[in-house]
Amino acid sequence: PATPVPSPEEFLATQVLQALDGEHRDEDETLVRHLLDGAYTLSLRLTTRRLWMRHQATVLSQRALDVAHALASKAEEHDANLMPQWLRSEFTGPKLESWRSQFGEPVLVAHRLLSFVWPLLRDVERIQQWAHRADVCPYGCGDGAGTSFAENDPREVAQELGFSRVAMNSLEVTEAVDIDSELHSIARQMAVTVARAAAFAGA
Repeated sequence: PATPVPSPEEFLATQVLQALDGEHRDEDETLVRHLLDGAYTLSLRLTTRRLWMRHQATVLSQRALDVAHALASKAEEHDANLMPQWLRSEFTGPKLESWRSQFGEPVLVAHRLLSFVWPLLRDVERIQQWAHRADVCPYGCGDGAGTSFAENDPREVAQELGFSRVAMNSLEVTEAVDIDSELHSIARQMAVTVARAAAFAGA
């Protein structure tokens, strides 16, 4: 069964509790739960979410590479085996069922398997490019207008959390959704490729 993906709040709680792990774990856990109940600003919520998304992107990228490696290994095993190729070359009406399938020239099984590898590798490359754009720490943006009440220097916090940059525009980082939607889009594309590969393997 698939491992459930933790929410951003659960991810933060785990990270904080690991850092505080000691004799007073029960008290620490209560403190963390109070923190996650909403007693912190929007910029802290966004920072938590950005950390979580970067973590999930790393996991997603590694799993895609694992699948690509498995497919490449299978392709090497079947580098001399042929298989029929189905073509959808004739369209006779407006519905999906109107496509008429027919056989094409035989192709190598390895060729078919590797056709799933290249999209996965491109998705991994997209995740790497996304990670560069997402490498911005929202901490210190307040609820959108910035804040001078942050107890810690945003640059120091960003460095501590592993970010290379701080947000240059507080409204942009609290309102824009392109970073989120971009990763979601990559994940959907990756899921489609894996589903196609699984359907071929089960055929």
